[in-house]
Amino acid sequence: FIQETRQKIGLTKKIGCAPRDYYLNVSMSREDSLWRLFNEEVVPHELIRDGSVDRAMLLEQGSWRYDLYGGDDLTYDNIISVSPFDQPIFLVGTFPGKLILQLNQSMNENATDQYYNTLPTWILAGQIHPDQDCELYTRQSNLPRVLHALQQLYPDIGNPLKQNMTSTSIWLSFVADQWSCSGGVLDNQWWSTLNDTMNNSKNRKRMVSLAIVSFILASFAVCLVVKVVLIACGCDCSATSRQVKNNKEEYSGMMSNFHDNGDTLHQNQADDEEEVEEPSIKIV
Repeated sequence: FIQETRQKIGLTKKIGCAPRDYYLNVSMSREDSLWRLFNEEVVPHELIRDGSVDRAMLLEQGSWRYDLYGGDDLTYDNIISVSPFDQPIFLVGTFPGKLILQLNQSMNENATDQYYNTLPTWILAGQIHPDQDCELYTRQSNLPRVLHALQQLYPDIGNPLKQNMTSTSIWLSFVADQWSCSGGVLDNQWWSTLNDTMNNSKNRKRMVSLAIVSFILASFAVCLVVKVVLIACGCDCSATSRQVKNNKEEYSGMMSNFHDNGDTLHQNQADDEEEVEEPSIKIV
């Protein structure tokens, strides 16, 4: 069933050919390092492009989640395993290159949440010249921490700008541009359709949750109104004492008290045989 579902939504479609497998938790000095691939090939091709403007991307080492397997059969599933969250990329601003290098050093020196000891906690990729201005980018979940650290060094930041690029689409675009091969076809419409499907599913779940909460609140409100009405009418219904007779438990009858103009009606269907009474249970 799982395999059929993966095929149905297109995860197993071939989109390109990778020259080798790349591993997440290895030093960037190794040729099979996923982060080295990102720094030396993905960012230059998809972010810097012609090199006319210095651009850099600062990401936390947990931005990618899995090794990249593929070889001659690289699929959508391989890329989504590496970057499953599809977070928007933001342009933080344009700053002196020297400041961005200082920011990277500062964030690594003060880092406390290092997942892989083979990698820096924060990884800076791109084209940076210390004496030139450089555009700084990061993904959505890293943005608050980057802004906080940057404000310690450069108070006048401005407002970050959301880009028409995500942490997943940058990989898909790279594959289409650099790893195309026979039989591999990247359908940009497929990715948009899958995102729409996932968003619609999330919206349906939210609507069901809201409906359930609304039903519970409405039920509670009805019970509260009924209780208030009963109290206002002066109705108090109680079960009478429980008795033990012939080794069996029985109720002696129903006692109903109705307060109407001071009159009390008392009904008691009691058995005349010898009985042993237990403490009464009163339910109001």
